[in-house]
Amino acid sequence: MTFKYIPKFLLNIRVDQGLTQAEFADRLFISPKTISNWERGINLPPLDVLINISKTFQVPLARLFEQIDQKNFTVHDAERKKIINAFLLLASQNNINCYDINNVIAESGVSHDLALTFFRSSAEILQDIEQTINMAILSTLTESKANKLLEKISDELLPVLYDHHSALKVLYSSDVISGHWLHSLQKTYIKWISDNLTNCQFNILNPSQSVTVELSTKFLLAIFETWLTQPFPEDPIIFRSTFGQLTNMSIVDCFNYVDSNN
Repeated sequence: MTFKYIPKFLLNIRVDQGLTQAEFADRLFISPKTISNWERGINLPPLDVLINISKTFQVPLARLFEQIDQKNFTVHDAERKKIINAFLLLASQNNINCYDINNVIAESGVSHDLALTFFRSSAEILQDIEQTINMAILSTLTESKANKLLEKISDELLPVLYDHHSALKVLYSSDVISGHWLHSLQKTYIKWISDNLTNCQFNILNPSQSVTVELSTKFLLAIFETWLTQPFPEDPIIFRSTFGQLTNMSIVDCFNYVDSNN
């Protein structure tokens, strides 16, 4: 998936609603200049804002996937994947050259001119990988019919994570990109978990709301990271049981388990 058609998609939503940029911005509690930047492709809205747009204007996130880059993208899909795989290979080797687009292109074997039509920098490759995974995750969680947060994760999110486990393993474990990825994850999911915290049970004894949200987020992300960075991650159907056991453990249970195995 590439994101070059998101500006056009956002423009179409605004025009379909009959709104000016200022009116569209007011509905989203942001500035008209920000809307202008999105529609001109100068930058893109973060994932939590895309979810807000989906809810505010009743546009399913699934429709966003259908609209994104269906024209030019599929023609050279194999070449684009080679570029992404070359980036992930270099990153998995903790090779700082993954941040040089020319080195990535050389590793991919794709012609330089064609490669630059997809990505102008390694940062764009990383952004594409992250946004593809995050939008798949958030779309699954947003469209889920499950009432409780942990049910959504266990029944519907784990299979999505497993589908992307090869890329996620590199994002989590590579010394040259893991810091960026972990920061991005925490920033995105703290807000999502905060919105769903009323249905979340982590056996936490009444800390402040902000502490609960941050702890819950880090706890979930730690579980995902530990699972997905194994040499051979368990199938999500099997891991579901482990996930259920872990999320029902208290902090005391965790320490008692560690002590009993030392």
